[in-house]
Amino acid sequence: MDPALILVALVVVAAIGTPLWFVLRGRSESRRRARRTAFAQRVGGVEHHHDSGTRPRYGHFPEPDYISGAPFYYALEFTRHGHPVVASESRVRHGPDRPMRYRGIVQLPVRLPAGAPPLEIGSHLPSVWEHTAKTKVDPVADLPGADQGLRARCSDETFARQVVTPTLAAIVTAHKRHGHLPRIVLEHGTIRTWVGGRLAGDDVLRAADLLVEIAQALPQQRSLS
Repeated sequence: MDPALILVALVVVAAIGTPLWFVLRGRSESRRRARRTAFAQRVGGVEHHHDSGTRPRYGHFPEPDYISGAPFYYALEFTRHGHPVVASESRVRHGPDRPMRYRGIVQLPVRLPAGAPPLEIGSHLPSVWEHTAKTKVDPVADLPGADQGLRARCSDETFARQVVTPTLAAIVTAHKRHGHLPRIVLEHGTIRTWVGGRLAGDDVLRAADLLVEIAQALPQQRSLS
């Protein structure tokens, strides 16, 4: 076949396909917004968009939206079993050679001791370098739930052992899916977990219920040193 004809065909396909892709993408995003608004109404929630000028009453957003620089791309705050909850998603990109993707988190406020270090609970947590303290943080060994793969990482081992009680470990291991435990982080007066990419109603409620269970199982602040 004539290379010139092939080039012309490619140009025509690109000319037609590119606008069509944007149209379909716009329709998909419109449907997503409609589903989210319906879900927000169902749970009595308040929606926030990165360009709306509003934000939830509380929340720690560790990964700001890559494109807008706002704390999030979309957020929804609502109440679940008497606990305030914030679900949010951001567009993130780690490195110039990595594609942009969406990351969703669900969080709720908890009472933690002043100055408590970040505590991460999950599966297969490697050692990390803590740049602020300039020390290596290793996983805490022999915690409740270790036989189910539960690990915790914290610069204060005593604090980690006070938080990860047998009751809390049982809650986390009960939510094991596809061989992995949910990733839980306690820091800045919040407890959060990840829900994959784009937020979806069932995933948000499942994560919120898990966090509520954990929050109710946390030792009282006065008992934590």
